[in-house]
Amino acid sequence: MSAQSNAPLKVLHQQGQQARSAGNLPQALAVLQQAALKTSARESDYVPVLKDLADVMLRMGQPRGALTVEWYRGAAEQEAALLDSVPPVDRARTLQAWGERDESGSRAAEHYAQAAAIYEQAGRIAHAAICRERCKDFTSARRLWSRLAETLSRSGGDHYAAGLARFNLSRTCTELGDTTAAHGAVVAAVHMLEEAADRYERIGQRERAFDCYQVLIAIGKQSGQFEHELEGYVNVVRILREDNLRYYALQSYEDALDNAQNRQEFSAGATLAQEMGAYASAEGLTSVANHAASAQASLWQQVAQAAIQRGGPAEMAENAMLAAIVSLARLGQFQDVGRLYNALSGLDLEQARKDHYGRAAKRYHQVQNATIDSAPLPSHLRQDAAFPDVWHVDLVEWEQQGSAAAACGDIVLEPANWSEVTRRRAMLARLQALDVEAARGQAPTASLVRLA
Repeated sequence: MSAQSNAPLKVLHQQGQQARSAGNLPQALAVLQQAALKTSARESDYVPVLKDLADVMLRMGQPRGALTVEWYRGAAEQEAALLDSVPPVDRARTLQAWGERDESGSRAAEHYAQAAAIYEQAGRIAHAAICRERCKDFTSARRLWSRLAETLSRSGGDHYAAGLARFNLSRTCTELGDTTAAHGAVVAAVHMLEEAADRYERIGQRERAFDCYQVLIAIGKQSGQFEHELEGYVNVVRILREDNLRYYALQSYEDALDNAQNRQEFSAGATLAQEMGAYASAEGLTSVANHAASAQASLWQQVAQAAIQRGGPAEMAENAMLAAIVSLARLGQFQDVGRLYNALSGLDLEQARKDHYGRAAKRYHQVQNATIDSAPLPSHLRQDAAFPDVWHVDLVEWEQQGSAAAACGDIVLEPANWSEVTRRRAMLARLQALDVEAARGQAPTASLVRLA
């Protein structure tokens, strides 16, 4: 693709149309490609250029390039006319796109099923399984994930991908109500992801280890096994703290606390709240530290209440209440301290200890709680911490084997996730990548530079 011309887009478009009318298709292609490089143009001016560019590419025997342009335009009729002229992976990706565009429509499932069949025949097992999931064919999806998981496990070279495949297998088993198979797949997934995370940290690829721990959180949430969720959160927070991403770290602490509360894992939640408070205090975020300390006190009280309700040893409730008292005293909440000492005096403990707690409670009679600045992390400090479904995304990337054409094609076909300018640049990059990848390692250096 040539360097961008200084001529206005409309002028280039007109020149390209004239060259096409004159039968000079190479000249028309070059000029229209220059026009397409004007990626900041208005959509109303840009799309007509693409329509003519696709026509010229098709006339010159470049159906994959023409389809790429039609992907950007979202022109289903023109896309359909090109399907018999492109490789299976492009046909499947087009059908998948039709399903995505018509997600709630009557034909979405049909499009996904057709795409899955083509992907499977082409050896794109992860792509096929994802499409089967999207059309709710979980029986076929389970078969495909199981096949991929076994293949990856036998190869032994990529524990991360193997762990993701096992996780997807557990997800589909859960959808089908096969809890035994789902549990077995979860155990295998956790083992592989832990091995992958250890290896990534040893070789310095902390962002990949971070992904492993995020998947562990997702596994814990799906399987209901809090220990996996907790392991994931603890390591996610550790990495974020070590990388000085304090606001992300504090958000992750809050997410972990919410989940511990929802799962009634009060003791683990209290420990996390203590760590969060110490970290927030060290970072100079006093109100957040106070909020964490309040949460810690509340969680220890819930530990005590749970112990009493299930008839556990009184000493267990005693220890939890004492831990809550420490947190409340540091916050100056002395009225609550007195209340807890009074509750301690009523536990089934040695009389001497009950008397001691009773005397302590009297010292706080008519003492008021101090006013404190306590609040969660403010909204203006919060970051967009949404985590993608890497159990799909990263397996798609693994299966694409570094293909720039495939990666750029995905961007072009996701208008909801990317801006027009980004999608235009991805479209142009894919057009260049198709030429580079067709050369099978023999592409001229200049072509590689233009792709970059």
